[in-house]
Amino acid sequence: METYAYLGGMMSFGETFGSRIGKWVDQNIAKVKPEEVDASGQDALQVQTIIEGVIQSWQNDQIVTLE
Repeated sequence: METYAYLGGMMSFGETFGSRIGKWVDQNIAKVKPEEVDASGQDALQVQTIIEGVIQSWQNDQIVTLE
């Protein structure tokens, strides 16, 4: 039997949106400098690249090299 501990009871990416956008809004209201925001656009792009690589690897049953 496999079990997983989920952060804050969230079990899917979609369930994280409220807390992520809330944090971003709070930091904008607080006038946090863009380079100090908890998650940048560059971070999001890198994560999306990894997600796409994982999907491609799974679908093709091959190791995918990310650039």
